[in-house]
Amino acid sequence: MSNHRQQLEMAYRKKIKQTQEVIAKTALDIDRQLVNQTPVDTGRAKSNWIATVGVPSSETRESTTPINNEPVYNSAKFGQKIFITNNLPYIQRLNNGYSAKAPSGYVDAIVRSAQRKVKDIARVEMK
Repeated sequence: MSNHRQQLEMAYRKKIKQTQEVIAKTALDIDRQLVNQTPVDTGRAKSNWIATVGVPSSETRESTTPINNEPVYNSAKFGQKIFITNNLPYIQRLNNGYSAKAPSGYVDAIVRSAQRKVKDIARVEMK
């Protein structure tokens, strides 16, 4: 293999690793914001933000302790989809403003903010 080709492959692997790190960091940031901004009555809604790779979770939890999803984000490989789900039947109502403790559309706002951040990072990387 030529030295030039080796350099290209090393640069490609480095870029893939950097991209995976941005994805993991972004997913973790979304996760933390979802947990922090979900209104609390019993704490169950906060604890049901569940991260998975490949397919969304269909699970619900009785626990009121939020999950540490960071290992899930760090295990995702380039090209794999990360899902952050909350399957409680009332999570949509909470997102629609049912609780005075969180603004209507807080989940959507968190996702839009993350999308803007990723686009900004991509713009900087393209320069």
